[in-house]
Amino acid sequence: MADKVAEREAESFGELVERYLREHAVKKRSAREDERIARRELLPALGRHRAKASARRQVRDVVRGSEARGAGVMANRTLALVRKIFNFAVAEEIVAANPCAGIARPTAEQQRDRVLSADEIRAIWSACDHEPAWVAAAIWLYLLTAQRKDEILAMRWDEVDFGSGWWTIPAERAKNGLAHRVWLSSPAQRILKELRLRAGGSAFVFPSPRGDQPVATLQKPLDRIRKSTGVEFRIHDLRRTAASHMTGAGSRV
Repeated sequence: MADKVAEREAESFGELVERYLREHAVKKRSAREDERIARRELLPALGRHRAKASARRQVRDVVRGSEARGAGVMANRTLALVRKIFNFAVAEEIVAANPCAGIARPTAEQQRDRVLSADEIRAIWSACDHEPAWVAAAIWLYLLTAQRKDEILAMRWDEVDFGSGWWTIPAERAKNGLAHRVWLSSPAQRILKELRLRAGGSAFVFPSPRGDQPVATLQKPLDRIRKSTGVEFRIHDLRRTAASHMTGAGSRV
């Protein structure tokens, strides 16, 4: 009887996810993305299941659901996150084994080398005039600084020194784990100064309307821009394009 009661009271997968986010993911640079994927892809389907009862078939169903709607890369990311969550659960002795073991990534990812042309850059830049100011500013800053998506969206005002013209990205937010400085050109500084007038006291340059956190994604604005311009691109293509053009102009990126 005691064993049956303990089994009924065992952690649900939803509780396991919350523990993972609170105790493990918070130490990683991918914490915000892990939480986004967990709440969007995992919890609606698996949240109420007991963690110990989660089976390979259930994991495959969730991953295949992402793949079926054409989000192959997201299916890969979802599987990777479930695997990390259950690795954490095994280490904490919540479950005995990882049900993701042996499940292959559903989509083969290819390295992109897309660099936008000058005409495509002009089209995207102009399309931003019809977007909210913060959306336009974020996209323009990708093209002006060649920095990563998460580094720009999570930018804080205390990282920006308008006096010297440098933006310092701290080690905990840099992908390589090393703090580095980014020179802000005159157009980049002008964009940031205009944003600061609208900041409303937030510590973040791009604050989320849902709380004291930065914006997590630009997916919907990017969809609108792709549709209005006819230019097919991904957010990382902007970074690659900026770096390529800077290198072509003789800059070291």
